[in-house]
Amino acid sequence: MDDLAPATREPMQDSIQQMQDELQQQVVDWQQLHALSQKILRSTTVHEQLSLVLKAVADFVRCEKGIVSLYDGMQNGLVTQTSLGLSEPSLAQLACIAIGDGACGLAYQDRRQVVVADTETDPLYAKYREFARQEKIRAVISTPISKSNGDPLGVLSVYLEDARRLDAREARLLDICVSYIGPLIERAAVESELRREQDWSRQLLESIGEGLIVMDRNFRVLQINTEGLRITGYRHPSDVVGKIHWDAWPDTENLESGKAYKRVMNERVAIALEQRYPVDGRDVWFDVHAYPTGDGIAVLFRDITDKVLSTRTLMESERRLHLLANTIPQLAWMANPDGHIHWYNDRWYEYTGKRFEDLEGWGWQSVHHPDAVDAVTERWKESIATGETFQMTFPLLGADGKFRPFFTLVSPLRDASGRITQWFGSNTDVSPLREAEQALRNSEERLQEGLSAGQLAVWEWDLETDRIEFSVNAPVLFGESWDTATEAFSRVHPDDLPSLRTEVEAAVPQLGQFRRVVRMIRPDNGALIWIDFRGKVIKGDGSFNVVRGICIDVSERVRAEDNLTLANRRKDEFLAMLAHELRNPLAPISTAAQLLLRAGVSEDRVRRSSEIITRQVNHMTSLVDDLLDVSRVTRGLVSLHPEAVDVKAVVHSAVEQIRPLIESRHHTLTVQLTAEPSFVMGDRTRLVQILANLLNNAAKYTPQGGEVDLTATVEGGKVRLSVTDNGTGIAEEFLPHVFDLFAQGERTPDRSQGGLGLGLSLVKSLMALHSGDVAATSAGLGKGSTFTLTLPRIAAPASPGAQSVAPNEQGGRPLSLLVVDDNADAAQTLGDFLEAVGHQVIVVNDANAALTAYTTHSFDALILDIGLPDINGYELARRIKAMPKDASPALIALTGYGQEHDKVLSRAAGFDFHFVKPVDSEELVSTLDHLS
Repeated sequence: MDDLAPATREPMQDSIQQMQDELQQQVVDWQQLHALSQKILRSTTVHEQLSLVLKAVADFVRCEKGIVSLYDGMQNGLVTQTSLGLSEPSLAQLACIAIGDGACGLAYQDRRQVVVADTETDPLYAKYREFARQEKIRAVISTPISKSNGDPLGVLSVYLEDARRLDAREARLLDICVSYIGPLIERAAVESELRREQDWSRQLLESIGEGLIVMDRNFRVLQINTEGLRITGYRHPSDVVGKIHWDAWPDTENLESGKAYKRVMNERVAIALEQRYPVDGRDVWFDVHAYPTGDGIAVLFRDITDKVLSTRTLMESERRLHLLANTIPQLAWMANPDGHIHWYNDRWYEYTGKRFEDLEGWGWQSVHHPDAVDAVTERWKESIATGETFQMTFPLLGADGKFRPFFTLVSPLRDASGRITQWFGSNTDVSPLREAEQALRNSEERLQEGLSAGQLAVWEWDLETDRIEFSVNAPVLFGESWDTATEAFSRVHPDDLPSLRTEVEAAVPQLGQFRRVVRMIRPDNGALIWIDFRGKVIKGDGSFNVVRGICIDVSERVRAEDNLTLANRRKDEFLAMLAHELRNPLAPISTAAQLLLRAGVSEDRVRRSSEIITRQVNHMTSLVDDLLDVSRVTRGLVSLHPEAVDVKAVVHSAVEQIRPLIESRHHTLTVQLTAEPSFVMGDRTRLVQILANLLNNAAKYTPQGGEVDLTATVEGGKVRLSVTDNGTGIAEEFLPHVFDLFAQGERTPDRSQGGLGLGLSLVKSLMALHSGDVAATSAGLGKGSTFTLTLPRIAAPASPGAQSVAPNEQGGRPLSLLVVDDNADAAQTLGDFLEAVGHQVIVVNDANAALTAYTTHSFDALILDIGLPDINGYELARRIKAMPKDASPALIALTGYGQEHDKVLSRAAGFDFHFVKPVDSEELVSTLDHLS
């Protein structure tokens, strides 16, 4: 590492130091847990054990108060067993907690941990809020205590002085400690039952008429009953217990009983025999049954029951030892002083999938990683030689074939003289800890990403020192970060700073909250941003308080609100315009219609009135078509028919459409086209509509006698069309909104230019569908404007061969027509019109009448309204198609629905033609002429 550059070496050293610190903390935690286990093993009462666990939990979670309550069936509540740091009045209040009451009662009822992060705000703790205030408690964590089968026993609660949640380490240690309590309580119950049974056994042992002697592996007498003492001539157990059998009963080693005892001891087989032995100067025969027990033997003479009870007691003792070791969540084992492992707990077998025969002695090496087993063995041998505690983390192989890291702690157990009697070891799976650490790192990263994505920063302000700490993403939000609140406030807009300070000053004395949206200037780019300042004043450790809060960049929201306000205003203006624009044509239509109703109207006046009605209807149709176009574009319903289109042809078509308006306003139109090929991929009809719209605007907003220039140029891979006029121009502040929906420049009461403000928005949307763009420029009001279309250029297509077109036949024979429309006026006027142009027409107003007429007459064509009330036009067309006729008439749909999918539906129903109301009379007549 010394060869590394300082810039590389220092971060690596910091990272290594951090890992060492974290590992050291883990070691310290497990040492404390191990020490707690040792204290529990040495304690004699459940109350003492519960107190040890409660104190350990309080130390781990950094608090000074807690309580352990167990369920009492007699009182049907949680009764205090031990407590820490609580006053007598508080203990009296918590003496018996009802099930479901507060955090403690709810944790027992729901069998889950209940966290009250803030006793002042959590409604769950309302009943105990005064108790919390008296004890200066701000947070409560209540964890249920369970039996091994999951049934609840009680609850351990710790009380924190500050409003917070436990971190991952504290929560993990709390869970581990609480997991000790259930087995302790169950073990205490078992031990109590054992003592009862032992008392009973002792009484039974003394009541039987046979003697019993129990010896260890060295033939040291461990137990003898009263009957045995009486039979063997002794008065008190101390005269025999603890002595070697051969010393207590001289000369027995070489007797048959002595040989049998040795055989039983060595071969571990049961033997029964009769033995004579002198007692008090007389020979006594014993009916002896010798049995191997644990490390020793039991001799039953004349009363075999004593042997059974002794064996049972010994087995129960072993069971209790194993049960205790099996209650801990770690892998555990015990070894002889020489390191020979003679016992594993169930966790070992569950994890490794091995049997005791596979692991006994030094068989544990088979589950160690090949790369680590030598180092582990060497360290273990060093501890055996020195008697020092063994600590090491290494991988162990699980039954699933995967290695997981385990922290291993092995401690020597010594007798009174300090001699090691055996080793006790535990292996703790630290993979969850490492995963938790990684998850924590990932969580921190996600938090920072979330803060950045949400455009917010977290901060804490010390009111005493004026120090303020921001989250690491503050420079992204503000353009810089600050160390003091004074520096931060200096970036607030001067007009907003007083109100922010007022909010803060009002919140500080009451430990309240404040919120204020202010403007700030970013120092990195000078941009104006809107920041939502939110803070809460909390009690600090000393006499001064701190403020914690967040800052959220709401600039987009403020701009969106402004845009919504503007859009709402434009909508209202648009609706007013729409009403005005629709009334304009309705007025002359109404007047002309009333004039036609008057008697004696001259033929010339009838003609003029008809022309007026036609022009105004066409105008209204144009308005409705614009609205429908905008609706289809904004909802994505426009279907383009792309093909290679010559821009020059588009220019000629658009100019041809707009020329009448140009000439009526006496404008000079100049068209300049490039000589280069200028083809684009697009919908020819829509491209003509786009360019005609711009030319129409230029003509309308240029005073009479003005100039309109249209140029087409090719620049690299782009084709540009520019429309320039010397008309009214565009105000600078309106220029960014000129393509917005419903946007128009300053309006005058006379609305002389007309329009709904839809054209330019439609142009922009249609250009986007063509992968093109449109831009507007103007030097200001009265200085004209220029609109430029830009489209991707494509190569010129191959010239197609000449196609012959059959000439249209005009003025054919009269047709027999059936008009069906539920609007009687519309049906009759259309029928009158068709009769006026020479056709024979029958008019009906519903589908049933149409079917009746169809069966009794022969028609060349049927004109059907789609929106009929009884049977719609689609169904009517299907029924007519299904009726047998020598010749099928042409079906013409007449409807107010003119979108592409409406035309698809009409074709599917069998219609040959589709017309949108109000119908273009010339197009309808032309269609009928073709049919004739």
